[in-house]
Amino acid sequence: MEKCVIQTPRTGPQLLTLVMRTLNVIQRVFIDVVVYSQYQHTRTYLFGTSFDYCEFIAASDSYTNPVAKLVHAVALQKFPQALLECPASGVVNITDVKIDENLVPPIMPAGRYYTHFRMYNKRNQTLLAWKAKSILSQPFFVRRFECDNETNVYMKVLRCNLESPRHSPQLINIVVNIEQPLPKIYVSINLYVKQRQSMMFVYGTTFEYCEFLMRNESRQTNPVAVLIYNYAKHNFPQILRPCPLAGIFNVTGLHVDRNLIPPFVTPGGYFAEQRFFNKRNETVLRYESEFAVSAPSIFNKTMTLFAFKSIIFALKIILKRFQCIGYPYEISKLRYCQLETLRNGTQVTGVVVEILHNLHKVFVTGGLYIQYFRTRAQLLTTTMEYCQENRDPLSVGNAATKFTLDYAQQHFPQLITECPIERGKLFNVTGVRVEDALIPAFVIPGSYYVELRIYNKRNQTVFSGSLDAEIK
Repeated sequence: MEKCVIQTPRTGPQLLTLVMRTLNVIQRVFIDVVVYSQYQHTRTYLFGTSFDYCEFIAASDSYTNPVAKLVHAVALQKFPQALLECPASGVVNITDVKIDENLVPPIMPAGRYYTHFRMYNKRNQTLLAWKAKSILSQPFFVRRFECDNETNVYMKVLRCNLESPRHSPQLINIVVNIEQPLPKIYVSINLYVKQRQSMMFVYGTTFEYCEFLMRNESRQTNPVAVLIYNYAKHNFPQILRPCPLAGIFNVTGLHVDRNLIPPFVTPGGYFAEQRFFNKRNETVLRYESEFAVSAPSIFNKTMTLFAFKSIIFALKIILKRFQCIGYPYEISKLRYCQLETLRNGTQVTGVVVEILHNLHKVFVTGGLYIQYFRTRAQLLTTTMEYCQENRDPLSVGNAATKFTLDYAQQHFPQLITECPIERGKLFNVTGVRVEDALIPAFVIPGSYYVELRIYNKRNQTVFSGSLDAEIK
């Protein structure tokens, strides 16, 4: 064995590298493979087999072992260079194989697994053996989906439920009958990050649906309404009808998959509520759901949900204020902190901090807030022990912490360093152009306030700063 390692980049899938060289010619190669599902410390046997690899290769079409065929099919598709001819000799080189959903056999649902694999010769001498623990997670999973069963004279709920089959995606079913025509209908929707018993607002809006369809100017002033409309148009277009609204609205068998992940969210737990009401504020329909997201939205890359006919919202960021606060610091020296606005309108900012004492533990507190005049609504906040979180990125369970580390790695990689941080270390983040690439994918046009504080275990400040930004 020359190399056997798994690399875990901060962004992107894990990478597997395995390089093995056979010292002698092997006439017959045997393979054992066993897969278990694992719950805490308990393992349940799923499938496994032992077979003669050389015999299988010689007569693969007539071979009747289905598990052997599955193992060979996965290897043939994912790393064909590992399939040696018999008698076996030479080098097996599997380098930088991405460990992602494409590596998962189609028969395996989401869950935790333990896999054991062994290759040996006819004398039972081991050629290669490895064990692996893996987690297959669903990109989008709904924990709760409920409709308000309050009766009203306008509408009757015929069906509202969530189905969770054992080996297929969840299904959402909503069927309502509007018995009295509605010339005006208001839509209110809010999305929150949920962590245990606390919730943080992400985005939301209230708009009049009929006016939204008829008047282009109302679309231009409410980008969140455009987002919601296009989200519905992509996933359940049958509910988008002209006003007045009447009759049966049927959304049944809606698959809970990657297409339903709301735009501009990071992995984590969420709570959403939506309410439809008339001009007298009488509820026509209300439902709420709790769900977990473990993958990015398919809309984050293309921004297609911000496109409505000829209207495209191109976001631009302007810093109104950027300042370093609380200095001089006790354990560091602030050498540079400035925001420059050039004649052509380009903004450039930078910070240089020198560490004066060795730091074995570094704590980071940061927050992103939506700002309206002097009122701030918390959007995303986190507090983490940087050295611990940076040591094992896979163990990061807080979605806000993971976003913060990934954002720093993407835009300010010079800040990512190993611990302990030694005296004399210079953190130089200068010449940063304030441009739209710095805008997180999940934010919408508006005013924002960002704060950041870095300190040691004695609560002595290393750096503290804040900024006000306008995104439009």
